[in-house]
Amino acid sequence: MTYSRAMSSGSAAQWSQGLSAGAAGGQQPPPGQQQQQVCARMRRRWSPRRAAARARVAAAECWRRAWVLALWAAAMAALFAWRFVQYRRSAAFRVMGYCLPTAKGAAETLKLNMALVLLPVCRNTLTWLRSTWARYFVPFDDGIAFHKTWMYISVPLVLYVGERTLRAFRSKAYAVKILKVCLLPGNVLTITMSKPYGFRYRSGQYIFLQRPTISPFEWHSFSITSAPGDDYISVHIQTRGDWTQDLKRIFVENYFTPSVPRRAAFGELGAAEQKSPPRLLVDGPYGAPAQDFRNYDVLLLVGLGIGATPFISIPRDLLDNIKLADELMDLAMETSRSEDSANSFGVSTASSSNKRRAYRTSCAHFYWVTREPGSFEWFKGVMNEVAEMDKKGVIELHNYLTSVYEERNARKTLLSMVQALNHAKHGVDIVSGTRVRTHFARPNWKEVFTRIASKHPNSTVGVFYCGRPTLAKELKKLSLDMSHRTGTRFDFHKYF
Repeated sequence: MTYSRAMSSGSAAQWSQGLSAGAAGGQQPPPGQQQQQVCARMRRRWSPRRAAARARVAAAECWRRAWVLALWAAAMAALFAWRFVQYRRSAAFRVMGYCLPTAKGAAETLKLNMALVLLPVCRNTLTWLRSTWARYFVPFDDGIAFHKTWMYISVPLVLYVGERTLRAFRSKAYAVKILKVCLLPGNVLTITMSKPYGFRYRSGQYIFLQRPTISPFEWHSFSITSAPGDDYISVHIQTRGDWTQDLKRIFVENYFTPSVPRRAAFGELGAAEQKSPPRLLVDGPYGAPAQDFRNYDVLLLVGLGIGATPFISIPRDLLDNIKLADELMDLAMETSRSEDSANSFGVSTASSSNKRRAYRTSCAHFYWVTREPGSFEWFKGVMNEVAEMDKKGVIELHNYLTSVYEERNARKTLLSMVQALNHAKHGVDIVSGTRVRTHFARPNWKEVFTRIASKHPNSTVGVFYCGRPTLAKELKKLSLDMSHRTGTRFDFHKYF
């Protein structure tokens, strides 16, 4: 048996003191005393000295983030304000209102953000920057948190990498054979190439060309000037830059003969046959505004100088579509004579529906404005072919020569009289050498738009332009004004 030991006097005293303290702690102090205790704790928690110390600590820890965020916010505000004010003063603001400048301003800030989002994962660059003076001002350790927006561009980045890979493989498959090369006035080089198998395009589209011996990395875009129904591809290149000058030099030095200094035909008898033609890689085709010309009732095509190249194949393509539709209609009529009425009705109806689906455009107005008379040599064959094919007057071709117009002297008057007499007698223009008459003036675009609106009421006109930006502003303004004033809607598109 065990017995508990008797409690000593000291332990008893401590035990009784603990009991009394516990009893006292369980009691609530009076309200006045409790408020005094809260105020005392508040005084211990906050004081000017302590607040200043905490502010110094926060500033030392966060000042790098603060100035970077302030710089970013200032850049965002400046970009948004710049674009907002720019489009606030544009003519389109009267139609679309504040939604246009707001959207453009937001899009401009998005461009900068998309460019900045990749910086935090440039690890080699960040490692080097950490060893420079930039480490005292830039919070490199916050890069991962800033980079969390990466997930928003991962999908577009994958699409971009996939597209670049596709372009690399497709360019190897589209190694074309050059059929003919011509050097035309105005330093224009015309290249006719074989059409690769499976290569399909629409009028108005463009391709990229690469000459590996000039540069294995440079690709240059050129509008396709041949019609989709042709069995070849042609481009017209104005030799302005280094790459085009080198391409011209290769043909002139290696393939052009003294007897025919401006033409080289490969595969025909001559000096060009003895050498293998240069190798070109083709990437494309790629979409452009004019490829949707079939969505409009009427077309207004305007080209300045070499700017006519995106549109030169459209008249031929339109006439080919009309010719095909007429052939289908004639076939349906012949079938209706040999079959019973029920079947003939079904064939005629199907043929008519195919005709409506094939094209919507009923008329096209082509305006080509140039300063040099030799420029008309570029598309001489195409214009003669269009004039010969157009039996119904679907295409209106207008050539304007501004250099003679600017002279304003007796020579211009005499030339105009001789040109008018020769065109009336022989049907050939003495300047261009085609059936299209040349006007020695600048087009009065307001009269052109007014005439088209009165000739095609309640129609949708596609206005396509390629040339200098100054005329683009005028044509765009006229498109908006005439759409508001008349029942004809003008839809403006510009090539860059």
